[in-house]
Amino acid sequence: MSTLLWSVAKENPGPGLALAFLNLVVALFLVGLSLLLGVTISLLAGLHAFVDREAVPITQQAQRRRVTP
Repeated sequence: MSTLLWSVAKENPGPGLALAFLNLVVALFLVGLSLLLGVTISLLAGLHAFVDREAVPITQQAQRRRVTP
């Protein structure tokens, strides 16, 4: 059976090329999606850290800076 499939693939490479192209498109989509999610998560984490800081008076912030080396 595999020789029959090999002979069909040699005569008509279109379906194999279409499948390879589809795999490439899906792989690129998944890479782009993971990059987009990574950037989104990092931006949300940075925004959360920026907003969630304690409201400390400036004099106490200055004292903290002097204490820490």
